[in-house]
Amino acid sequence: MSEILKPLNEEQRKAVECTEGPMLIVAGAGSGKTRVLTSRIAYLIEKGVAPDRILSLTFTKKAAGEMKERIAVMVGEKRARRLWMGTFHSVFIRFLRDYAEVLGFPKTFTIYDTTDSVSCIKACLKQLSLDDKLYKPKEVLSRISKAKNDLVTPTPYSNGVGGYLEDDKHHKKPDIYKVYRLYCETCKKSGVMDFDDILLYMNILLKNSPEALADIAGRFDHILVDEYQDTNMAQYLILRKLAAGHQNLCVVGDDSQSIYGFRGAQIQNILNFQKDFPKAQVFRLERNYRSTSTIVNAANGLIAHNEGRIPKNCVSMGDEGEKIHLVRAGSEQEEAMLIASD
Repeated sequence: MSEILKPLNEEQRKAVECTEGPMLIVAGAGSGKTRVLTSRIAYLIEKGVAPDRILSLTFTKKAAGEMKERIAVMVGEKRARRLWMGTFHSVFIRFLRDYAEVLGFPKTFTIYDTTDSVSCIKACLKQLSLDDKLYKPKEVLSRISKAKNDLVTPTPYSNGVGGYLEDDKHHKKPDIYKVYRLYCETCKKSGVMDFDDILLYMNILLKNSPEALADIAGRFDHILVDEYQDTNMAQYLILRKLAAGHQNLCVVGDDSQSIYGFRGAQIQNILNFQKDFPKAQVFRLERNYRSTSTIVNAANGLIAHNEGRIPKNCVSMGDEGEKIHLVRAGSEQEEAMLIASD
């Protein structure tokens, strides 16, 4: 048996050894999903897959760094460095720079942070003679961000696509579409993208340039995605396009831990994975190494009431633990203080 497989339990090992075709790893809390992801990448390399043919996407720079360190221990730092591993945005920026001119941007385009974007919105409001007390810059930017994540660009926005224009009128802010258009024009003239543009323009590039799609998709034989339950529509469409040829898409997540719907995450991405990929294999990591059985059993009882969930039954590998105490608080601040002082 490979040294990579020896530390794994049976469920984890089966997931790591499955190296071909689409697969969904449903990983309950504390079930060792990071170990499985890193072991699977190391196992692929051990089986002869070139590291630079593997694309691994995470949501945080910290997670990517920790994973790469673990993989380096298993396969050596030299090979681990060749992996395409990082956050969605950090990896996609590299692709966009390769094809920046196709999108009308210089290769040296810069990225606006939130402060830069708010300043630009303020300038747009001033140019359009709109009251920034009604059209609060941060709120306008948030609105534009949501539209971009839904892949609604300024012209469709102004034509009523997605219901944005009607909603703006309802909230007495009918001219947000003008701000959106001017903001995008200003950014492009300045050779600037904001954080949301990275996913938006990645989708535009893959849709409008068959050459770019063939080139970028053709660079990889395997794609792995962490925290798949937190992906939004823009990320989902990119992954579908990049994996369309080889179908070697491995996603790891837990529908029960989907908490980012407010910022565009679509739980249907993970719930519909088997519909999107009918040949997908599903692996369940149900052994919890983090929490006591009292906590895990209580969580199972609550999660069982969720609608449209992926069935799983987590089991604690720990002891029974203390009984759960119900704490009532009058505010979020009081709740935090009560928990911290316990």
